Amino acid sequence: DYVALTAPERTALLTDLLQRDNPDLDALDGLSDDSAETIALFKLLNRAVTLYGSDIIGPYIISMTRGVDDMLTPLLLAKWVGLCIDDDRAGLAIAPLFETRADLDASADIMAALFTHPIYAQHLARLNRQQMIMIGYSDSNKDAGYLAAQWELFQAQERLAAVCRAHAVALTLFHGRGGTIARGGGPANEAILAQPAESIDG
Repeated sequence: DYVALTAPERTALLTDLLQRDNPDLDALDGLSDDSAETIALFKLLNRAVTLYGSDIIGPYIISMTRGVDDMLTPLLLAKWVGLCIDDDRAGLAIAPLFETRADLDASADIMAALFTHPIYAQHLARLNRQQMIMIGYSDSNKDAGYLAAQWELFQAQERLAAVCRAHAVALTLFHGRGGTIARGGGPANEAILAQPAESIDG
């Protein structure tokens, strides 16, 4: 019962599965419609990359990332279809989306744990140690209020930049700003200039 496991238990299970041989996905039966659709999607991603190269797809964004297990889950599915880990290609980039105040606060610790995870570190090396991280403005505003959310977002960016520097990872921040001022929008040039200096590095 995967859903009933704690986050550390899920991480341990996923880590174990990532080190095992891949199962025969075509032999699986009794899958729910959602599970079958998810496996079909990852097979399609693998076919697209095989035919057209890794540039055909962008990063796989994990909405409401709360822990290492959230990032290892799509990595495992990508491995099972031959898209990551077992292949010489760069594979599928996976980007966490940190949205709530608590998740923004924990974001640097989560990334540090990922960067030192033996399998994710191997995956990251194939991606030339480049990591995209998305931060959410809408949910953080709803969660903490506009002013508090802006401060949390600012601090999270500083911490994320620092942890990426410490692990020699090239950071790309993806700002999920939306279009209205209530969601953190406004003039893009002013928004960029207002970011923490450490977070803008090329």
